[in-house]
Amino acid sequence: MISKNKFVLPIIIILLLLTLPLGIYGMITKMNEDHANSNPNHLHYFNGALYYYKANNELIGSYKCLSNDCGDVMTLVDDEYLYRTNGSTNLIGKLNDTMALIYDENIIKLVSVKNNRVLSNYNSAKNYGYDNAAFIILQDTEGKYCAFSPSDNNFALGCAYDYIGYLDSTNTKNIFAVSQDGKYYLVGLPIGGEENRLTPKYNDSIVFYNEFLFVTRRGNTFNLYRYDGTIEKSSLNLFDYYNEFIIVTDNESKLFVYDQYGKIAFEPSDEGHYSYRITENGIEILEDDVVTNTYI
Repeated sequence: MISKNKFVLPIIIILLLLTLPLGIYGMITKMNEDHANSNPNHLHYFNGALYYYKANNELIGSYKCLSNDCGDVMTLVDDEYLYRTNGSTNLIGKLNDTMALIYDENIIKLVSVKNNRVLSNYNSAKNYGYDNAAFIILQDTEGKYCAFSPSDNNFALGCAYDYIGYLDSTNTKNIFAVSQDGKYYLVGLPIGGEENRLTPKYNDSIVFYNEFLFVTRRGNTFNLYRYDGTIEKSSLNLFDYYNEFIIVTDNESKLFVYDQYGKIAFEPSDEGHYSYRITENGIEILEDDVVTNTYI
């Protein structure tokens, strides 16, 4: 006679396998409900924790602070020319509906708030003041820079650079100014996991670029290059920009304006004294103090 226990034990195991996931799901749901109920006014910081919500106030997750100085990250822009915002700061926290940057325990943490997990630590972060920046530039605890993409929660550039600068505009959204081993150059998004270098490497820092041209600086002298390394203008006394227009003055004090396509938009005639000014209307070119051209 076959023992009934031989039939009962498999049935119990099967029932456990069926009900255990439901129990875990119910427990997680209950924990999320408890989190939501513990912060009924949907405050960002409440009772020693940071809370993150979707646009419809649905709770994404929370982070339990481990120090008294805990909250969103104060970014620091360390670029000399990009955006004219060197030294400027702004706050950044929630990156998307799963991830956030959090300052806690004197360090910046990249946190999956949905999974309540700290992924990595950083010394600094910058997004150039754009709430929806395509990339967040981070400096890791070893002093190396990388570029994080909130749109897909991946690193566009790994933490391998001594500096990364980024111009978040339409035509340069996937181009970065980088420094590595004392050399400066432009890179695009990696191809096949390999670095996508767009320009030769230079000893001089890259201070501005558009899709076709870039400007390097040594002391108070600037050079204007094309991506293939061809020098367009050298030994420039002045460099400025407006949107993706580049404004330069050569060593003969002649004023030139290049457009976003790398073409000369303005060059002076042999006669007349030319200057420029940047206003809410764009770049205004003046001949003997009279506006003759405007570029927007």
